Amino acid sequence: MHNQYHITLTKVTGMIIVAQQSRRTYTGTVKELEAQYKKVLCYNLVLGWWSLFSLVWNVIALVRNYKMLQSLRKLAAETPRA
Repeated sequence: MHNQYHITLTKVTGMIIVAQQSRRTYTGTVKELEAQYKKVLCYNLVLGWWSLFSLVWNVIALVRNYKMLQSLRKLAAETPRA
């Protein structure tokens, strides 16, 4: 059995004048969570720049998400395999 982990990622959507930010916690193996991180990263890179608010929020979200991924990898490396 593979270890299950949790990671919280932020999505940002810019909509010309307004922006939307959402955070969601995902659960899964390291591989599953890395795949989810890549999906959210692509989403933010494509849709996260289209308003003044989202310009700032997106940079913060990209950094926060990357740090979450690094924390996940560190935790997984320190966790003994089941």
